Amino acid sequence: MVGDAASKVDVEARWPLLVFYGRTGQTKKFVNRVSDLINVDTLEITAQNAVTLSPGRPYVLVTPSYGAGKRDRAVPVPVYKFLANKENRDLCVGTVGGGNTNYGIAYGYAADILAAKLTRDQQRRDPNRETRTLFKFEGFGLPGEPETCAQILQEFWDERFPAKAV
Repeated sequence: MVGDAASKVDVEARWPLLVFYGRTGQTKKFVNRVSDLINVDTLEITAQNAVTLSPGRPYVLVTPSYGAGKRDRAVPVPVYKFLANKENRDLCVGTVGGGNTNYGIAYGYAADILAAKLTRDQQRRDPNRETRTLFKFEGFGLPGEPETCAQILQEFWDERFPAKAV
């Protein structure tokens, strides 16, 4: 690839990146099902790499919700550690949340909490910037959820990072 770092990010941004965390394997299974449907790269946050992991390009964050509907425990600790890095916060363009519909309004809560926090943080530098929750899924994805999420992600990515004429 020829060009400076900025053009490298532009080219790579054309291909969606999902950065995800999951302790039980359900989130990973969902991400794998989505990645079977659309061209997408994936990067896994673990307890061991949360502080050092750096995607280096725009991404959508996929995270489960924990804490049985309690706001202060919804976001997994490794996700908070990953987002402690300013560059990682700045590169996040959306969230997808896993959860359990039994928790009602708290279903997929972590994605909503993070989208709101990231938007507030990013708008300090760019008032027009918004990170939003793009999709929520149950467990490892009910029938049709991976397909719907894949479609939403592809449309979001195509709108956000349109192909450049050659």
